[in-house]
Amino acid sequence: MKQFETFGEKIFLRDFHFEDATSIFNIMQDFEVVKYLAEIPYPYLMEHAKSFIEFSINEREKLSSLHFAIAKKVSNKLVGAIGIKDVSVEYKSAEIGYWVGAEFWGNGYASEAILLMKDICFSQLGIRNLKAVVFESNISSIKVLEKNGFIYRGISDKKYCNSFLKENMLDYSIEIVPREKEVYERI
Repeated sequence: MKQFETFGEKIFLRDFHFEDATSIFNIMQDFEVVKYLAEIPYPYLMEHAKSFIEFSINEREKLSSLHFAIAKKVSNKLVGAIGIKDVSVEYKSAEIGYWVGAEFWGNGYASEAILLMKDICFSQLGIRNLKAVVFESNISSIKVLEKNGFIYRGISDKKYCNSFLKENMLDYSIEIVPREKEVYERI
């Protein structure tokens, strides 16, 4: 399978490699990162990182979900991950999720990764509705979503919870309608 890469200003998205397991493991040792992730085990073990990479590779081959490493453009250092799941060809929708290691917060990496992923979803995959679900206390992630054009839709009926946070999840989404895309493509 062809290796995937798409470049932004400071970061790029790429396929995961098994060499990324140590970086993922190290980032997931930080409770401040893990506490806002609904589907991450804690304590996080090296075998979890290896399983996640294998899962990412297998899911990409099936195109049922896509997960990419967020890496610094200059050094290729892994700083986080971004992906989409629940891809619906019928409804042209998917759900986006992402995380960035705490030592890399405040650099705009999550925002730039979302911008790149939106482009992949809207222009390459034909997705028209991109959803996100976020813990209500995750103010930083809410700000990143809103900065990227996501609109608050209400309290989610999804009952994601991890063993740390038992709170409401908030639904956000961004849509592109075909007419706007056609106008955009002519410009």
